[in-house]
Amino acid sequence: EAVQRAGEFLLGSYSNQNKIKTISERDVKIEEDVFSEEIILDKLCHSGYSILSEEKGELSSDGDSELRWIVDPLDGTYNYLRRIPFCAVSLALWKGEEPIFGIVNSFCLHEIFIGIVGTGAWCNGNSIQSGRSDTPKNSIIASGFPSNFKFSENSVSALLEDAAAYKKIRMLGSAATSLAYLAAGRIDAYREENIMLWDVAGGLAIVKAAGGTYSCIRSGDAN
Repeated sequence: EAVQRAGEFLLGSYSNQNKIKTISERDVKIEEDVFSEEIILDKLCHSGYSILSEEKGELSSDGDSELRWIVDPLDGTYNYLRRIPFCAVSLALWKGEEPIFGIVNSFCLHEIFIGIVGTGAWCNGNSIQSGRSDTPKNSIIASGFPSNFKFSENSVSALLEDAAAYKKIRMLGSAATSLAYLAAGRIDAYREENIMLWDVAGGLAIVKAAGGTYSCIRSGDAN
């Protein structure tokens, strides 16, 4: 309900003149980021679990210390600002380092992806499974350059080397959407460096619930 309400708000504001709150070299925040987060946190704050959210950071709780909501109120903000429909609300529930539940609301395209690890994954109520492409040469990989990406020769070369093994590469500008598409079998692989946990937490849960696998290397300052 929280994610659906946030998506409805964002879709209703999609054609408005958005007010920029902060802007940096490779990132932008708009008021809709904050308002969407408030809608979600208003529901989650009564759950008794801790919360990690993009805008407010870590919110502790007196409840179960192992369970944590991870919230990205608007993944793909710059897409949203420029009216590119690859943007989403992402929410996950993790226990320690393992995902339990994830939901990605691709509100512009009216698609809601849900995954419950050990049970299954769905898009708009229809069961989905991650792709089973036989080799990279017949596959699509999704990637991108997040705001924290280090544009060093080694990092760019490593990405290009990986991508060269695949038939096609797609850069959607939303990690949550990319992972939801991976879970649905629309793409076959996803790789991104220096991405934040809230960007991928919901999508990773759905991928795992859909029968996919993933690996993460977390940096020392990662949330």
